Amino acid sequence: MRTRRASTSTSIQASPSVAGVSGILIWRPCVRSGNESCCAPAEWRRVHQTGVAIEGDALKRVPAGYDPGHPFAEDLKLKDLYTMTRFTDREVCSPAFMNLFIAACRKASPLVAFLTRSVSLPW
Repeated sequence: MRTRRASTSTSIQASPSVAGVSGILIWRPCVRSGNESCCAPAEWRRVHQTGVAIEGDALKRVPAGYDPGHPFAEDLKLKDLYTMTRFTDREVCSPAFMNLFIAACRKASPLVAFLTRSVSLPW
């Protein structure tokens, strides 16, 4: 079975009426590459407790080999995941934007740090 190399990034997207900052990790379930949400549940629970919104494309069912009643079943369905903070045009153009951007990065950092470490990359 081929596995894809995991990658992490933080990016800024800015275009008229669409602006945001995102912390992204291309992530596959641990049956393929080491999904830490099932292997390190205490750490993953702490990420959830920070309130960071986790988004991504999801499978319809948990991957084979996992109990559909797993406490993180919805997370195990995710094929990739990210967190994003969206900004208005007014916010992007304001003098306070850098402070807003830094706050968004700080809010995303627990998730991005966890996922970066889960694929053995330095954080």
